[in-house]
Amino acid sequence: MRGGMLIPPYHRDNEESSLQEGLLIVYAEVVQPHFKAHQQIVRYFGTEILLENGEINREALGNIIFSNPEKRQLLNSITHPEIQKEMLKQILKYFVLELIKAEPCDS
Repeated sequence: MRGGMLIPPYHRDNEESSLQEGLLIVYAEVVQPHFKAHQQIVRYFGTEILLENGEINREALGNIIFSNPEKRQLLNSITHPEIQKEMLKQILKYFVLELIKAEPCDS
């Protein structure tokens, strides 16, 4: 139980830290130019948030969203579903790979 009494505080911190790190990694993936979230972010926030290489300038986007709660909510509505999809894909991929490893070979 995360954040509850069943996990000692030092474990909660490690678990939450790992979860946050994982979310940041997935976030970094889904905002790459070839992902749907990137296209939507550029459409709503404009090309001025892009770096020369086409990636999102996190500092420029941060300046916009942290000064405007509505824009932060818009960004969340774009990124959260894509993060959830990517996490599910990774979980399913891991699950399938583990199933394949566990299957006995028929000889």
